[in-house]
Amino acid sequence: MVHGSVGNIGDPDVFGDKLFFKDTGSFKVDFGKLPFLLHHNFENSDLFSLSRLARAAEQLIQKGRGHRFSAHRAQDKINSGWVSMPREEQVAAAVESIGEQNAWMKITALNEADPAYVEFLNTAIAEIDGLLDHNFKQEVTHAQMTAFISSPGVAAPYHIDHEENFLCQISGEKEVCLYDPLDRENLPDKEIEEFYFGNYDAAKYRDNLKSRGKIFQLKPGVAVHHPSLSAHWVRNGDQPSVSISLVFCTKEIDKRAYIYQSNYLLRRLGLPQSPPGRHPFWDEVKKKSIRAVSKPRPTSFRELIFSGPDNIKAPIRSIQNMFKSVKSN
Repeated sequence: MVHGSVGNIGDPDVFGDKLFFKDTGSFKVDFGKLPFLLHHNFENSDLFSLSRLARAAEQLIQKGRGHRFSAHRAQDKINSGWVSMPREEQVAAAVESIGEQNAWMKITALNEADPAYVEFLNTAIAEIDGLLDHNFKQEVTHAQMTAFISSPGVAAPYHIDHEENFLCQISGEKEVCLYDPLDRENLPDKEIEEFYFGNYDAAKYRDNLKSRGKIFQLKPGVAVHHPSLSAHWVRNGDQPSVSISLVFCTKEIDKRAYIYQSNYLLRRLGLPQSPPGRHPFWDEVKKKSIRAVSKPRPTSFRELIFSGPDNIKAPIRSIQNMFKSVKSN
């Protein structure tokens, strides 16, 4: 079941002949493994105009899902972490005036705002499934669409994401630098473990390894594929930018996440651990251990990947708060 997406797969012709042009030989070979460019044909769709995106943000707020829309004060450094981008007031109308601000905005799960985005997302899943040699639809555990709206010159700092995605440029231009997700000198297992236990700034930018990143230039109609855990940073050009990210979790990368979470806990107990893939039997044990303390029927990305660590940390926080309360009295 695809969480975050409902309904039947839409007619592939609703948005034109194809959403993506099959103009790269990299799709089957590099999908999920390495970054690559491709082209799309929905940069002029009304679904992704500033007015429509502002309406989507307002719809999410009205549905009690205002946390899906976030606005941050912009910065231009790629090695500063998310803490350097404090939240601003979440006003949906601000989306349309992005050119007059110094801001970075994110609308998560557009498909929760409007059925038209559900149709689009399901069409994309069907098309990707047709471009691969395996049954992609059956592997997807969660899918959603996210909009990034940002002012000129804004940078999104170096970081990693769990999900696989296609970052599709709608308007404006930006450069995206992506790294090989399997390069453990650039991205050590310890940093991945910390990320999967809630430290979203765990991946550290290493200036001495910056040449290992590959820069992709995005303009309207161009997209880049981000494999899971491919460290990256993003910098806008001199115009306001709108990008749409088609985001997917799969059974394979979810299992890897649970193994890293288990490794984090065991390492904290002083027990050395091997990275995922070395010992399949123990990998399965680790996965099942984390799933046993996770939400049994997750309905969001957060619940799917992080409910296990959240549930483990909850009693620890309660004890800490209790001792703080006793100490203050």
